[in-house]
Amino acid sequence: RASHGTMSNGGNIRLNSQVFGLGPHFKVSLTLRVTTTNPIFHVYLNATFDEQIYEIKKPISKAPALVSGRSYNFVFNVECTDENGSADTIQVFVCQSGNSLPLVSALVNMPLRDM
Repeated sequence: RASHGTMSNGGNIRLNSQVFGLGPHFKVSLTLRVTTTNPIFHVYLNATFDEQIYEIKKPISKAPALVSGRSYNFVFNVECTDENGSADTIQVFVCQSGNSLPLVSALVNMPLRDM
């Protein structure tokens, strides 16, 4: 099963998401694509989620310097720990050190867990 989503911050960074798996283990695959001519440094991806429903062992990923025209792939391994198999959203923020606002963010709609 896969679900797709795309979010852009007005043209500088594009964030695509896909969810794979039947549960309780899922892979959230994220692709960043930069369209600005200047490289972007000190970038982190941060996943926020309901800890009553999901567990992500490493909810923060550091990105390399982002340069124009390249795609960068990241994966969050997600486990649905809710015994009822609930589904919720996971919010992903792409942030730059020293900047109080995210560069781009996305809501990833998670599927129901197959029992």
